[in-house]
Amino acid sequence: HPDCAAGAGADTVTFAVGGTITLTAALPDITDPAGVVIGAMDQSVTVSGNHAVRPLRVGVGAKLDLRGLVVVKGRASYNGGGLLNAGGGVTIIGSTFRDNQAAGGSGGGIASIGGALDVVDSTIEANSAPGGEGGGIYSESGHLRLLDTWINGNQAVAGGGVTNRVGL
Repeated sequence: HPDCAAGAGADTVTFAVGGTITLTAALPDITDPAGVVIGAMDQSVTVSGNHAVRPLRVGVGAKLDLRGLVVVKGRASYNGGGLLNAGGGVTIIGSTFRDNQAAGGSGGGIASIGGALDVVDSTIEANSAPGGEGGGIYSESGHLRLLDTWINGNQAVAGGGVTNRVGL
């Protein structure tokens, strides 16, 4: 889009109306080091992976700021059913991750490998990692910060709610 030139700073996606967006294919990876901001703006916006795809993936060095979104029914064959942070920086504020699954790996709701993950005023519930760790959140070799976040009813082989390995 001409109003969103490469290198012009963080890109912002906002929703003026509420509803559920059901994905039939995975969204493109977030790769912009300047960042992407996705916000629901006082709307009730749900992104559903329809038990078939992972809704969000952040690449090495990229940044994502997620505000007020509900991420449900994501599924990954390995890590990060709802969101996989593969070495980027992710900030989640006022959002919910529910009923996501990492079928053969870790981080049913969210997996963060080698990156930074900050989760604030959010809910992580009813996610699963039946073959791994961190049913709600799995963090490895990176930074993890949880503040005023409800973590409930997640399941995994180990660390049903949160597993934090080799990080802060």
